[in-house]
Amino acid sequence: MEKLLLKKIELWVLGLVLVASFVGMILFGAIVLDEERGEEELGGDNFGALGDVALAMAELPENTRQALKKVGRPDPTMATFLRIPAGAELPDGWSWVQSPGTDGLDGYLLFSRYDGTQTRHVVELISLKTGEILRTWSPEPDVLLADVERRPEFDGYARYDEWNNTYFRYIHPYLTEDGDLLLKNHLSPLFLLSPCGDIRWSQDEHLFHHSTNPDGEGGFWMPSVNLGPRPKNLSRGFVRDSVARVNAEGEVVFEATLDDIFYNSGLRHLLFPAAYYHRDPMHLNDIEPVLADGPHWQKGDLFLSFRSPSLVALYRPSAGTFVWWQAGPWQSQHDIDILDDHRIAVFNNNAYNRGLGARVEGVSETVIYDFETGLVTSPYRETMERFSVATVSEGLQDFTPSGHLIFEEENRGRMFVLNAAGDVVATFVNRAENGETYRLGWSRYITQLHGDKALTAIAESGC
Repeated sequence: MEKLLLKKIELWVLGLVLVASFVGMILFGAIVLDEERGEEELGGDNFGALGDVALAMAELPENTRQALKKVGRPDPTMATFLRIPAGAELPDGWSWVQSPGTDGLDGYLLFSRYDGTQTRHVVELISLKTGEILRTWSPEPDVLLADVERRPEFDGYARYDEWNNTYFRYIHPYLTEDGDLLLKNHLSPLFLLSPCGDIRWSQDEHLFHHSTNPDGEGGFWMPSVNLGPRPKNLSRGFVRDSVARVNAEGEVVFEATLDDIFYNSGLRHLLFPAAYYHRDPMHLNDIEPVLADGPHWQKGDLFLSFRSPSLVALYRPSAGTFVWWQAGPWQSQHDIDILDDHRIAVFNNNAYNRGLGARVEGVSETVIYDFETGLVTSPYRETMERFSVATVSEGLQDFTPSGHLIFEEENRGRMFVLNAAGDVVATFVNRAENGETYRLGWSRYITQLHGDKALTAIAESGC
C-alpha cells in the first residue's frame, strides 16, 4: 500500500485526469441546469433519470445544511412564516378583552388551525356568545386520502409530501346545517364527512384550493386547476386556474378556465406579456358568489380575487366574461365579502416583492370599496397598525350581523375580533406547548341559526 501511495504519476496522466475532471464538471453542471429548467418547452428534461440523480446530488449540500439546522428544534414545516414583532405580543390562546356576546355578538366561529402540540390540523366550533369550544374535529388525512388515485395529471400540482396526518391542512372548511363537514387542503380532493366522521362522498377527480363558499342552492364555488387538454401553444407548466361549482352530491357541474375568461374580457396582456413568462399569473384565491340582485351586480355573478395582478373582478358566468374589474389600491389581496348592495370588503395583504423577498408594505388590513362613489376606505387601519398586523400570503375576514369584524392573520397565527368601532373584542395566538406559533387554516363565521341547526343535527346523530 505504501509503495502504491508513493508511486510517481506521469504528468501526462495527471493532465488527462484534470481535463477529464473539468469536462465531467461541465457535463454535470449542464445536466443539473437542464433538469432545473424542467419543462421540455423551456429546453429541459432531456436526460431523464440521469437528470434526477444529478439534481439530487447537487442539492445534497443544501439539504444537509437545512437538516442540521433542524436538529434539536421542533419541526418548522407548519410553523408561521412571520414572527410576531416586539411590542405587538398578545397572550397565547384566546383572550377576551370584552365579554363574549357583548354588543350583540353571536353566532359561531368554525376555527381551522394547526395544533402544534398535537402536530396535526384541527377544526373547532366556538360559540361567540360564550367563548366555549363546543366541538372539535380532527379527521385523519391518512384515512381520507387512502383510496385517492394519484392521477398523472396531478403531477406538478398535488403536494403529496403533505398528504399525511402531520402536514395536511383543512383549508376553509364548511359546516352544513345537517352537521356534515366539508374539507380540503390547497390543491387536494374534496371530502364531505358525516357527523360520525364517515365519508359521505369525495371528489377526487379535481384538485381544489383556497376558498370554499356556498352557492345558495346547496352547492359550493371554489377555485380549481384545469387538468384537461390545453392549447398546444401553452406550456405544460402554466397554472390554468378555473372556477368550479360542486353540487350537494359532490359532482362538478360547472367549470370555466380563467385564461379563457381573461381572453374574452380583453385582459390577455395580464397573462402573457412578451418581456417575461409567469407560470402562475392569476393565482385565484377567492370566489364570492352573489346571492341577490343589486344595482351593481346580478344574482349568480361571482366576485373573484386574483393575487398575482392584485385584481378584483366581477365575473358573469352566463356571459363568460368579467363585467367589472379593478387592480389596486389593494395588493396581493386574498378575500372579498359583499357588505350590502353597493359595498364590498377586500382583505388587503399589502404584500409585494422587489426582488429582495416578499414582505408587507405597512400593514395588512381590511379595506372597503364603494361602487357608488368609487372610494376605498380603511376603517380598521389604526388597530392593525397598533398590532403590526402583517400576512404576506393567505388571510381572510368575515363580518357578523352585529357589525363585528373577524380578521385572520394567517402568517403569524393570530386572530382578531373587532367591534364596529375597531376596538379589540378578542384575540387568539396559535402557540403550542413548545413555544412555536403555528399556521391557521382559513376560518369562517357561522350565523347563530345555521350553527344551532348543525349542532342539533350532530346531537341527533348520536355521534
